[in-house]
Amino acid sequence: MTSADDSQIHDAIAKWLERDVRPKVRELEKKDEYPEAMVEQMKAFGLFGATIPQEYGGLGLPAATYAGIVAQISEVWMSLTGIFNSHLIMAAAVARFGTEAQKREFLPKFASGEVRGGLALTEPDCGTDLQAIRTRAVRDGDGREIGWLRRKLLTLGESFDVFNAQGEQVARVKGDFMGWNFRFLDAQEREIGTITKKWAGLGKELFTSADNYMIALNSQPSPDNARLLLAAGLAIDIVFKEK
Repeated sequence: MTSADDSQIHDAIAKWLERDVRPKVRELEKKDEYPEAMVEQMKAFGLFGATIPQEYGGLGLPAATYAGIVAQISEVWMSLTGIFNSHLIMAAAVARFGTEAQKREFLPKFASGEVRGGLALTEPDCGTDLQAIRTRAVRDGDGREIGWLRRKLLTLGESFDVFNAQGEQVARVKGDFMGWNFRFLDAQEREIGTITKKWAGLGKELFTSADNYMIALNSQPSPDNARLLLAAGLAIDIVFKEK
């Protein structure tokens, strides 16, 4: 896509917003009314297929152009972007991970707006706040899901649970980020192992990302559980500590 094409698209969107959207936003918001006419116009513009590959009937717009369109529309009425943005996330999932038969079946219908896609990302105590999601899946080297980690927020210290693929709790990890002293506990809160971090020296601590973690277990777990506990050790610093 050339810069001229990009400008032409944004100009067309800008004229539509000023002519057909801005004058009606307050009234639609006040009435809590779904903008049927605007949705039909967005279908005609091809916005429901904005990022869908052209071979499946979409516009195949680059990310920068699409992001600019979303920003433009959001400045006038952000609610409109939610109508096609979540739809295109679903379309992207089909485009990336669907079979060829699924792509040919669904993507042209997504692109025209004939079929609308949706997306649900949540977990208990999270609602629609994706930043509040506390669960992380764990996969082995072959991509097989072997379990997951679920973080708990406590007033004092940190805690998260380790589950296997059957949903059974393997361990609970409790500890303190400041002292970097963590323990594996079983369902009866008995210690079954520890995780510590070895001081690597001032130079490495300050100027590299190299860390030495030591995991000590009181008994030999199954291979999958061993991988889960190793993942738990890594997740403390890489995933959960950054939240």
